[in-house]
Amino acid sequence: MTDLVFEEGPIPTSDDAKQQAASAPYMSYKGFKNYLMKFSEPGGLPARLDKSYFGNASGSLVAQVRGTLRYLELIDDDKHPTDLLKGIVAADPADQQQYLKMIFEEKYADALALDQNATSGQLAEVFRARGLSGTTIQKAISYFLAMAEDVGVEVSGHFKNGRVAATNGTPRKRAAKKAIASVPPPLPPAPKVTTEEQQKAKYVDMLMDLASKGDSDVQIELLNRIEKALGIGTSSNPSSRNGTGGSD
Repeated sequence: MTDLVFEEGPIPTSDDAKQQAASAPYMSYKGFKNYLMKFSEPGGLPARLDKSYFGNASGSLVAQVRGTLRYLELIDDDKHPTDLLKGIVAADPADQQQYLKMIFEEKYADALALDQNATSGQLAEVFRARGLSGTTIQKAISYFLAMAEDVGVEVSGHFKNGRVAATNGTPRKRAAKKAIASVPPPLPPAPKVTTEEQQKAKYVDMLMDLASKGDSDVQIELLNRIEKALGIGTSSNPSSRNGTGGSD
């Protein structure tokens, strides 16, 4: 497949479009990690994740993978790997997990702001506010929970206590519950109290640690995130934050 030359103004195709970020990843998290493993192999990271890279994969799968990578800022609008993705695939497994934890805490700040005893319904409201609906909400929550477990971030235990209704229709009839003895329930564990400033300080410390291990391009990317976390400001040129990736 010959790469398109944008300067010559080719006839647009579906794969020419800018890659839009998803409202939240809703692919399989295991599938996402499999792609990271594939990228980490020698010569495994392509210069651009165009349709030819995915071979015979379905269009919906390709859209989910690229939407996820774009949401996590691992590819840019034109589907080129960012410096952050290059830093991740070049890192050892322990540092890779730290990168993913950093990304997770940044991209899911709204969900992580919920109380440690929040319910699955409250979590679903966060994803509905992002514009998701139907069964996509449950898929996005499954990805969120799997990533939280993988990177070692504690979330409310109630998040796993049931599936979110796909629609707002009439609820299904439930079987009568068996009578249970009136036994006082055990006291819940005391919630972990963490102030916003403590969370911010922890996040900045992690970014500084990663920045000290990466190359200059990755350091710039991480320092931009530190400035954002501290409220100093963000780069005036968004492309410099996302990275432009390699050329075709």
